[in-house]
Amino acid sequence: MHNSLILSFDLDHTLFDFDRTLHEALSLVAEHISRHSERCVNAQDLQDKRNALAQTSQGQSMSLLELRKWSFSFFLKEHAEADTLIREAMAIFTDIRFGRMHLYPDALSVLIALGEQNRLVAVTNGNTNPEKTPLAGLFEQVIFAEDCGYRKPDREIFAFMMQRMECPTARSVLHIGDSLIADIDGGNHAGFSTVWYNPDGTPNHSSIEPTYEIRTLKGLLEIVEKHRTSFMNA
Repeated sequence: MHNSLILSFDLDHTLFDFDRTLHEALSLVAEHISRHSERCVNAQDLQDKRNALAQTSQGQSMSLLELRKWSFSFFLKEHAEADTLIREAMAIFTDIRFGRMHLYPDALSVLIALGEQNRLVAVTNGNTNPEKTPLAGLFEQVIFAEDCGYRKPDREIFAFMMQRMECPTARSVLHIGDSLIADIDGGNHAGFSTVWYNPDGTPNHSSIEPTYEIRTLKGLLEIVEKHRTSFMNA
């Protein structure tokens, strides 16, 4: 198996419809907050506050969930039962965020097919855990930026992945993701071949060049077979 092609996958926006799940979670939290505060808030208000706090807290050691909790507390901190309400808001959020993940069409069937002859690994800057979804058991490793201390496009997170996968050469890795910067540029600089998942056909006006580009996850099947054959015959 150590001579097999390693397929490295981004998760959010590549295999999972992250935006849909996040909106569902934040909408329910917004309803909760609006019921118990003098302010009427919506999902976008909560996300905007989270993003603003992320900017001001750069350099601080804070998990993604801690940041999310901090953003909720901003809207509830004046309430007499603030601590209880914040805990309830986090329970609502995590229940939906991690319990109602929406896979993109064909994600499961494509990964099952690809896993028959290749090794699969996930590399994510987020905190979506595929082991709590229908993809459970398909990845040999799941690399979280929070755990290893580096974020894509930093080469170190890819080096960490190679170490965990006992991968002797970058040539054996094909990295697949939706972000030109985090996934494609990061993968290119790590020495990998890359696949840009671009379902909307967004024009690439950057200098970043993926090895391949796909509009659907099913498009991976032909590309991976072609690339795997080339790798094995090299």
